[in-house]
Amino acid sequence: MLSWKGATINVRPRPPWFGPKRFGWGWRPISRAGWAISVLYLVLLLGVAGLGAVIERRTGSDPAGLVAAAVAVLSVALLVICALTNGTPGRTR
Repeated sequence: MLSWKGATINVRPRPPWFGPKRFGWGWRPISRAGWAISVLYLVLLLGVAGLGAVIERRTGSDPAGLVAAAVAVLSVALLVICALTNGTPGRTR
């Protein structure tokens, strides 16, 4: 419950998307939104790998590997940000 200047507002906390793993350090999806982000992440990685192969085959050059690596690093960063902002703290078990 949140009150401000006499007004009371019921605020429901958002359920976390990711929770701690049972063994090791890190997170695992625990809600539908967490699973959706995880599947989107995998689709993005597979799509970038496929796109990189197509570009390399058509042009004969190798800039696709650099593009794929950059997008992979950005997608990992996005996944970590999602886990840190929408999950419970990770801890070693």
